[in-house]
Amino acid sequence: MDRTPGSDNLTKAIRDYKWGAPSQSKGNPAEVNAALQGARKTISATYELPYVRHAPIGPFLAVADVRSDGSVIVWTHSAQLQGLRAQIANTLSISTDKVVVRWLDHSGQYGRTTFGGDGAEADAVILSQLTGKPVRVQWTLQEDLAWSSVSPAYVLDLKAALDPNGHVIAFRSASYTPHQSDARLLGAILAGMPSCLPRPGSWVATESPFSAWSYDKIPTRLEEAYGMPNLAAESASGGLRGNIMRTPGQRQQNFAVEGLMNEAAASAGADPIQFRINHTTDQRLIDILNATAKAAGWSLDPRRTHARAKPATLP
Repeated sequence: MDRTPGSDNLTKAIRDYKWGAPSQSKGNPAEVNAALQGARKTISATYELPYVRHAPIGPFLAVADVRSDGSVIVWTHSAQLQGLRAQIANTLSISTDKVVVRWLDHSGQYGRTTFGGDGAEADAVILSQLTGKPVRVQWTLQEDLAWSSVSPAYVLDLKAALDPNGHVIAFRSASYTPHQSDARLLGAILAGMPSCLPRPGSWVATESPFSAWSYDKIPTRLEEAYGMPNLAAESASGGLRGNIMRTPGQRQQNFAVEGLMNEAAASAGADPIQFRINHTTDQRLIDILNATAKAAGWSLDPRRTHARAKPATLP
């Protein structure tokens, strides 16, 4: 039976799950809740993000040579060679000093191999061990899309309180998503051999991407909960294995936070870039915002309530 949820019921499945305690709570909850309850004006929004496939332009490729003396050499384009060494050693039940990984240039993986897994390396290693010869494995794009991990879906609930001057005085965010760190070697999973890292459905609590919250003039309560069972299956045989997608933080939460900041700026009748600058003392962020406005030809004037980007000039 196909238990993979479609886009029409994915959010419902996440909503209906009986979540445990949030993995993070930043700031002073009482202070934030009091500000939200006592505010003359509040805005709220829910952001729903689907699963996103980590699909490189060129599918994964690996060459492995498991030799008679027990040593292993693997040629690959993994982004985490030491993690991959550890995973291969664990799969073959050998020490890491017997595993050599040599890196070659190829397409990127967008975070899929952050922990060393989720490529064709285990396939090549296991086949080489069985045949006693070097083996080259190249996934097709269809195989990559069918079997590799995904960036998990998210549901995010955000709420902000504004004072009479249009300044945000409190911000609360709660994000919910299935597990997001299953970077096991696919070949090891399918062969029933040892594999490391969290199993599907395990609880994975990560450092909050908001721990470096830059809008320091806004009291915040930021929470996140991970770890609901795999929505599609309990194993990799048809399941959706979550994995991180490499960004400066988590793109899902950051997109939602910045989306609500845009909503707050619009509600206050303020320029969205100046609105952000008014809510932070982080000079690095201020410099980035000003540089972005300049590059976009944005007519930034703190006295204006609205600003527009100038037409781009093509070379």
